[in-house]
This record gives sequence, C-alpha cells and structure tokens, in this order.
Amino acid sequence: MDQKFLFVDGVQIGKTARKQIRRHVMNGKNAGKKVHRRSRLDLIRPTPYYQKQKASGQCEHQIIEQEHQHEHSSKEQRLACPIMNHRSLGNPFLTLSYPVETTSYTINVFNEFFSHVVNRFYPCRLGVSPDDAKYWWLRFILSDEAAYHVIIAVAEACNQFLNGGGDNSPTALYHRQRTLTLVAERLAGKDALSDSTLGVIVMMIVQEQMRKVVPEAHIHYEGLRRLIELRGGLDQLEHSPTLLLKICKMDNLYAWQYGRPMAYFRDRMPYARAMLEAEGFSFDRTVAESAIHHHNLSPYLYEILLDVTNVSILFNKIPPKTRLNYLTFAELVHSICYRLSRFQPLHEPSSLSDLEDVYHIGLMMFMITLFMQFDHSQRVLKCDAVISRLRSILYRDLAELDNDLVLWILFLGGIWITDGPDDLWLHWKIKKMTLSMGIDSWAEIYSVISAFPWIRNLHNTPGIALWESVYESCQVC
Repeated sequence: MDQKFLFVDGVQIGKTARKQIRRHVMNGKNAGKKVHRRSRLDLIRPTPYYQKQKASGQCEHQIIEQEHQHEHSSKEQRLACPIMNHRSLGNPFLTLSYPVETTSYTINVFNEFFSHVVNRFYPCRLGVSPDDAKYWWLRFILSDEAAYHVIIAVAEACNQFLNGGGDNSPTALYHRQRTLTLVAERLAGKDALSDSTLGVIVMMIVQEQMRKVVPEAHIHYEGLRRLIELRGGLDQLEHSPTLLLKICKMDNLYAWQYGRPMAYFRDRMPYARAMLEAEGFSFDRTVAESAIHHHNLSPYLYEILLDVTNVSILFNKIPPKTRLNYLTFAELVHSICYRLSRFQPLHEPSSLSDLEDVYHIGLMMFMITLFMQFDHSQRVLKCDAVISRLRSILYRDLAELDNDLVLWILFLGGIWITDGPDDLWLHWKIKKMTLSMGIDSWAEIYSVISAFPWIRNLHNTPGIALWESVYESCQVC
C-alpha cells in the first residue's frame, strides 16, 4: 500500500475546528500531569497572614512577626481579616465546595454566631479586632465535621441563653449528639491528640457553660487537660496561638469562676510589649511609675501594677479608629492574669498585707472587666471566686488604707456585680466611703478613681450608672 501524506490546512478551517485542534493539542501536552487547584476555602479573600501560612507552612507566630517587620508604624492599623465584621456570609458562599455540607440554615447560624455572639466576648469598643480568631474558627469548622456540628450546637445554646429559646430544638439535640459521637470516634483513633480535637473540646466546654450545665463542662475540661498533658504540655501548641490562647482563657476563667488551681502558666509579656511597640504603641516605664501611688509593694506585684498601669494609659490614649491585633491583646491579658494568679492563688487563703490584697484584687477586677463584657443580664460566668475574695477583703477594717485606693476597688467591683443579689451591701459601702471623703458627684469620684488603672471608654459608662444606682438606693444614710 502506498503511503499518503495528509496535511492539515490551518487557513481554510472554521472557528469550531480551530478550537478542537487547540483542545486536542493541550490534552496531549498535559497527559500524565496532576493539576493542582486551590482549596475552596482559599477562594474567600485571604489576608497575607494566612496566604503566607499556606505557602510556607510556617507557624502563626513566625508569620505574625514577619508581618510586623514589614508594616509601617502607623497607628491606623488595618483589620487582619476582611470578611467578618463588615460582611455576612451570603448565598454565593453556598456555591463553594467544602468537606462539610453547608446550607442556608448553617450560613445563618454562622452569621449569627460570628456577628452577634462572638463580638460579645471581645472588647471591640477598645479597637481590639477579633477577626483573626473568627477567621481561624471559620476555616476550622468548614474543614472538620466535628467542629461543624459543635459550632451549630454552641450557636443554638447561645440562642437559648441570649434570647430564651432554641437549645432544646430537634436541630440542637441532633448536632450535640452528632458532636459527641464524632469526638468519641476521634478519641479512639489516631487523631485523639490533634489540634482539631482540642479545638472541638474547647467549643464543647463553651456550649455546656452556655447551657449552664456545669458538671458536663467540668468533665470536658478535665478531658482537655489530660489530652494537653499527653501532647507534652501547652508549649506543644505554639504553632497554633489562636487555639493555645483560647485554652489559656479557659484556664483563667475556671480559676476566676470556681477558684480552681491554674493548670498552666504563660508569661509572654516581653513579646506583647515588642508587638505593641512595633505597631507604634509604647509601654513607658517612667510614665507608669509616675502614676503609681504606692511603691512599698512586693517587687513581683509592683511589676504587675506597672504593666496594668501601662495598659490603662495605652487604651486611654489610643486613637478612635485604631485596630489592635487580637493575638497580641490576648497575650498581654493572659500574661498579666497568670502572674496575678501565681502571686496569690484564689484557691489558697491570702497571706498578703491589706495593701497588697486590695491592689491584687483591684488589678484582677480590672483585667476581668477588660477581657469580659458588662452585660449583666447575659453574662455566662460571674467569676464567683473573685467576687468572694473581693467581699472578704472589703469586710475587713481598711481604715489604715488610703481612701482613694479603697474607693477605686469599690467601683471596679461594683461595675462587675451590680444588678445582682450582692450589690446592695456594696452600694452602702460606696455611699459611706464617699460621705467620709466629702464627695457627692461623679466628677469628684472620677477625679479620684482615674488616678488608678481606669479606662474611660470602658469604665465610665457603667461607673456613672453605678453611682446613680448608689445615689438612688442610699438616699438616707
């Protein structure tokens, strides 16, 4: 048979034929190759922080430090995550593919949880942006089935706690049961000690606290402590500071609420100072020392007082539109709280002088009001162990102490416990103290207590409300 040569005429062909030729050529060129497509989660507009983490596999703290090296020192900080505070997750979100199934119902749950519930637990009014934490949780719950179910159960519990309904719905019961089943399976497998397992258990503790089911919360908390111990301690979670700091928060809350010994200790104060200075905020020791009234304190307590005074100065001078990184803020708060608990644990009888006891409980109340919200009717934990210690100190004869100092802790304590069953005795103590000092107006009171750690934007409004309540309830002394 004679060989015939066939030639392709690329000039006289039409548009359709040309398209088929290109497709055929490209199929041959890509034969045997694996196409690497981006994760659907990354289609949500990423920040440089998470983009670099994906590319390099570095831990979060390394990425944060590199970001700070490249940022200018302007105090107008950009938000770390653009998707939560200003936008809701809408229908386009449903067009993306995730390891877990998303529906219109779950999108509404996420929006409710992130936009209304989570913001209640962060001091956003001070410019602390929780977007890093929100973004971490969003990635977590969309890539982990157990986390997906527990976040819906938590949201339903929050709905019941905040609005008076939803916790006992069939949907809530289903997701709670599904979470327990998945966690039990995970604890029996190779992922028992994984970060995702620890994160799910943290959320389970939050859920039980929201439901006011304390025994179950204790069981989950003890399980969490055991898992972290098997991991080798808290230091093994340095690669995931968001999760690590949530565990630290849980540790501090348990000490404040139940008077339990601290399970861990974490002091990253030098790191937090360095991060703040890199963002253009200074911790001036000389300025803080000039604002302190009592220098005859234990050196350890005095150093804590210096740091808290600097925190107060920082938030009183911070520009209105400034945004602070949540991780830096959390490191700052937990470093101070852990040191306060180490200096005088709440589960042990106090061995301090009256002066040190007053400063210790006053600084602890300051940190609680800084890190938790004031909505008295919708407060998850009331920090009973701290209030018990405050009451025992205020029942003493403090006549030898500076009246200004005592008035300061009376107002910090009153801000936290007002509108509760314990407020009346405190109202009478405040009224008695102001009468002995010869002051009867908020302006005079503010001039006294603002000489100690006090944040105007945070404490003034509840402080004024407390004084008005005292004035009304104690007309005759």
